Amino acid sequence: MKPIYLEKSLGIDIRETCVALVLLGKKIRKTDILGVHWFPVRKLDGSDPKEEQTFLTECNRFLMKHNVWPEQTVVSLPRQHFTFQTFDLPAPDLKTLDSVLSFEIERHFTSIEGSYFSRHAVLKSENIYHISAIAIRKERVNYVCTLLEKLNLKASAVGFSGFANTNLVHKTSSNPKEVCAIVDIDPHGIETTVLKNGAIEFSRYRQLNNSELENGYANSKLPPQKYDSIADELVSTIIEELQNVLSLSKNVESSEPIETIWLAGSGLLADSLAKKIEQSTKTTVQKIEYNITTLQDEEYSSAFQITALGLALQELEELPIATNLLHSKEKPKTTRAKAKSTLILAGLCLLILGFLWGNQMMYNKETLAGLDKQLKEIKSRAGAFEKVDLEFNDLERIAQTLNAVDSANPEKLPVLLELTKILPPDTWLQSIKINKNEMEMRGYSSVASKLIPIIESSPLFESTVFSGTIISEANGEKFTIKTKLNPATQ
Repeated sequence: MKPIYLEKSLGIDIRETCVALVLLGKKIRKTDILGVHWFPVRKLDGSDPKEEQTFLTECNRFLMKHNVWPEQTVVSLPRQHFTFQTFDLPAPDLKTLDSVLSFEIERHFTSIEGSYFSRHAVLKSENIYHISAIAIRKERVNYVCTLLEKLNLKASAVGFSGFANTNLVHKTSSNPKEVCAIVDIDPHGIETTVLKNGAIEFSRYRQLNNSELENGYANSKLPPQKYDSIADELVSTIIEELQNVLSLSKNVESSEPIETIWLAGSGLLADSLAKKIEQSTKTTVQKIEYNITTLQDEEYSSAFQITALGLALQELEELPIATNLLHSKEKPKTTRAKAKSTLILAGLCLLILGFLWGNQMMYNKETLAGLDKQLKEIKSRAGAFEKVDLEFNDLERIAQTLNAVDSANPEKLPVLLELTKILPPDTWLQSIKINKNEMEMRGYSSVASKLIPIIESSPLFESTVFSGTIISEANGEKFTIKTKLNPATQ
């Protein structure tokens, strides 16, 4: 059975020289990886139409392969295009904080005009918030959003790789309050982030321009010793960056050691780098992993797609950092329903259907009970007419099995009930035939001529006439009446 997903979210991690995509599907209790892709690209900034076409072609193939264009698409841009700042700000609550934040931002960013801005606030102490703020030029974001529109995708959020990785550390770490660092290496450079008490103290990106790194990052044809050799060259740079970022973290004391170094990305160098960094720093090094089910035909690798996974999760799960560089008016309007709302609506629909079904069952039971009562009364008055009594015995047996009448003919029950109500006690029916909207009745009556106006007075019947002549017999006047069922009452 094909699984049903309540929501789908696509994370697109764009770096200077590569792009990673992760497609997630959310069920009621779990989230699955539905598709992954990674491909190289060169400077996706509009300067090279060939690279732009490569991006569009690769993404389009991915979307067509999985036959999905999700409403929720979170994209991040190359880290070097972002400006990152941290600072503390006094405020009694978050609402007040937002009202004064715009003035504080101008002090920490040299040029906020013409940029998109977002922040993450953590309560550091009473009435003191620790702010992690990012800014990026609008034209860079608008260019990527335009590319996505060519793929019939609308960006629901523009994220930040540092925030995406930090969210995954929060969900993975057993001690989120410790001093730790995140080292994210892509083919073009290194992003280093320091966390304390779950908040980002400082983060910066450094371009490496290392041809060995670019060559070995995704080249599976190299011998294992070559990855170790490249890792040896990078370790000194990584340690230098860790020291620099620690020195710039105002809230981290020099005596406070880094308890854990989290390794994000790093491609095929991940294992070698983790081993070499741990040997050189004597600090525990862990690769950022996230326990999530992957479809069997998808080759997910955290070493290539971990940040894209963190971006996609932003739209499906409650995360510590949920920022969006897009303004509210630029976000796509969506009618997406959360799982809880979907279950509530489904429950209401079931209740309504159950009520309607129960109401119909009660109506049928009441109809059958009324019909049974009328038949018993008629039978008690017809004891002198043995032949007619036999017909009524047959009719009684039919009434007892009316609960099994074909569901395609529910209109027969109201018709029979109406006849038992309007026909006088001295009238008995031998047979009733209903064909579509026409009905023929045969029987006996003391005075058959009075039956036509009685039947015509009912809203269920119209165009009532005798068929043939009325014949006087010992049992009474034998008649055949034809009438039409009124369509408005069916």
